[in-house]
Amino acid sequence: PFPNEIDVDAINQTDPSCFGKNDGSIAVLAQGGNGGFTYNWNNGDAGAAVQNLPAGNYSVTATDSKTCQATYPLPN
Repeated sequence: PFPNEIDVDAINQTDPSCFGKNDGSIAVLAQGGNGGFTYNWNNGDAGAAVQNLPAGNYSVTATDSKTCQATYPLPN
């Protein structure tokens, strides 16, 4: 049987406190697929959580243990 589709959800998202501040953050959780996820963000960060973000649009690519990938946009 095939594994379930990879699904990524933002579990915590904090917008920057003021214009020009880099104090936003996003944490995500991937489920489905084959487990053992790694996370790579379009700003070069890696991991399930990123911090010190300015306002903007971000995306994260979740890769499971068998290198199946899914990319999800996460506006910040």
